[in-house]
Amino acid sequence: MIKINLIKKMEEKRMKKFMSTLSLVFAIVMVMTSIVVPASASTTTSEETVKIVFYKPDNWGDNISIHLWNAKSYDTSWPGVKMEKSSKGIYTYQNKNLTSCNFVITDGNNQTSDLYCNGYVGVKDNKVFAKSDNTIDIYFKKPSNWSSNIRCYYYTDDYGVVSFMDWPGVAMKNNHSDDDYYLYVTGYKNLKVIFTDGNNQYPSSGESGISVSASQELIFEKNKYTVTNHKYMDFYTPSSSANVNKDFHIYVTFTESSHNNVYFKDENDNVINPTSEVTTRKNGKYFTDYTVKFSKEGSYKLTPCYIYHSGEVQVRDNILNVNVFSENYYGGSYLISDTDVNLGDTFTIKQYVPAKMHYYYYDSEGNELTPVSYDYKYESTGTYAYITFRTTKLGLNQKFTCKASHAYAPYGRMDVNQEIAINVWKNI
Repeated sequence: MIKINLIKKMEEKRMKKFMSTLSLVFAIVMVMTSIVVPASASTTTSEETVKIVFYKPDNWGDNISIHLWNAKSYDTSWPGVKMEKSSKGIYTYQNKNLTSCNFVITDGNNQTSDLYCNGYVGVKDNKVFAKSDNTIDIYFKKPSNWSSNIRCYYYTDDYGVVSFMDWPGVAMKNNHSDDDYYLYVTGYKNLKVIFTDGNNQYPSSGESGISVSASQELIFEKNKYTVTNHKYMDFYTPSSSANVNKDFHIYVTFTESSHNNVYFKDENDNVINPTSEVTTRKNGKYFTDYTVKFSKEGSYKLTPCYIYHSGEVQVRDNILNVNVFSENYYGGSYLISDTDVNLGDTFTIKQYVPAKMHYYYYDSEGNELTPVSYDYKYESTGTYAYITFRTTKLGLNQKFTCKASHAYAPYGRMDVNQEIAINVWKNI
């Protein structure tokens, strides 16, 4: 009964705060509906403005022009305007006042088909493909039966296959390890990637390459892979629930190397130092497992911090929400499935459920997840919901936040500062 009363006490406090905040939200909504917000002026980014990069065929001359139409006041007369030679065999046309146009490229004797440009594109073999100035990071952990001659073959297929290399592709760089290799590719918005050592290949012959886009990372490890958005560093926890004076784990991945002097600050700027840390190489990066302990119960908002040169850096886009309970069980939510999940498989969250409460989970874009099942179980410490979801996309450290509603206010959902993180792979 002591355990149950402690949990009920904490949840009753949350419920009072929830109902009070809900009333405030309704009042704000009524005010906001009476405010007319003026339309803001649209802005155009560099990748939305017209930039055309032409890869000249070997049998073309060097007098390259581009003819435009459907280009507003920039329509040209044949054969158009000269393209700027940026390097051997590569020519560029850029117009920051356009976002799209139709075009033909010619050397006076040869010409492309009628083509269309929307933003930043490349043209090769009479095909258009999307380009980007952002990098695609490719990491490969060599299987034990592969040789050290690791190569990466990549191509685009936005509007038909366009290749920039002969098979078997370019050599990957060794990352100070016998098994870890990497390659950074810039200039393409979307790629298809194939790995080979000359004898082995992934994906297999006849299959399409693995899809990856600019600002993403492709990570291959032990015959499984994932594609995730690039982050220089990422702090996350497998659960948002902890117990007083018990070990709680906070994980961090760094692109280059582990940082020293990592610590955490709560919302009152109190410092929480790790009691231990273990750093290993994982998924082509440095992975550190930090252990911390909390001296009292409550809800914490932790800001990760570290020392860079002589100054403190606060990672404010990576706030960690932790609910600390005094008893030796989780009163909030935690993952009961494996942290690593195969694409298309399910994972299950165990959620403590006070009376008349219902819980909803959302992805990082704010989309509500649809449960595969939502089952209640009555246990000695209270009522719990076992909520099962199915994975729909690849990515590391996919974070899902939780909101709750009360039976008396089912349409008012309140953030309860609970978060779950999983890694989704292909071919586990």
